[in-house]
Amino acid sequence: METHASVLQFFNKSQKHILEDFLYVYGGVDPRMEVTQIRLMEIILSQQIPQEFMNTDNTTFAENQEDEIHSDDHDSHYSHDSHDSHDSHKRKDPKYKTAERTLMKDTDTPSYIKISYLCDESSIGKSAFTTSNSNEDIITMIPLHENVFSYDDATRVLIDMALESSEKRGLSVHQINQMVYPSSLGEKLLFWLIQGPWIAAIVLWICSEFFQMVSSVWWKFFACVQLLTFFLHFIELYFIFKIHKEWVYYRVPMDYYIEWWIFTMLEGYPAIKRFRVLQK
Repeated sequence: METHASVLQFFNKSQKHILEDFLYVYGGVDPRMEVTQIRLMEIILSQQIPQEFMNTDNTTFAENQEDEIHSDDHDSHYSHDSHDSHDSHKRKDPKYKTAERTLMKDTDTPSYIKISYLCDESSIGKSAFTTSNSNEDIITMIPLHENVFSYDDATRVLIDMALESSEKRGLSVHQINQMVYPSSLGEKLLFWLIQGPWIAAIVLWICSEFFQMVSSVWWKFFACVQLLTFFLHFIELYFIFKIHKEWVYYRVPMDYYIEWWIFTMLEGYPAIKRFRVLQK
């Protein structure tokens, strides 16, 4: 069973990208503006109207309206068959007050969340949306898509809103924020095999320049092989697999983005394969 603290911890610890989506899609924040230090502060559950209130004012109001409608119909000389008369008596029956109270459920207080964040006005220039002091926390209240009365229901609604907001932004609801290096013996051997040309070029260059042990033709040859390898990996990255778009789609943070780029340029497809395993 979810509690207020557990829901806050879940979103603040590992799902801040979802809170960012909420701000851009539901909170009115300019998508060009960079937001930082995002934090889910509070989840406000709906409060039902007390039962005794529902049994007096609201129910009486509904019944009085029924009386007025039937009175107007009579004055206007509209005829009513026995079926209409039966429906009228049913609506007067106390056992139908429950249905009438259900119609009044929109009087429940709304559910919403509070999100605090900082914004960088310099990313788009001066903005009327933010306060003049960008170092002050901005608090935004976002209504939930439906009224909820428990934190389990609040979690369900927030997840639905997360799926919707991420889809509107063209991003995945899941974030990949890790780097996976070659781990098995086969992966490591393959990695160093692919790095062979530039390692050989460096060793042969040292032997040629400082020890005159080999001809300079050899290190130049391996250097050309390595440049060709980098070129092929570049083609794989940007044109064949277009993995850079997947890095954006899965919201890879910049530090990991750089690591994935380096290893893709060094390895080619093996690095791309490891990243796609994380998507599953």
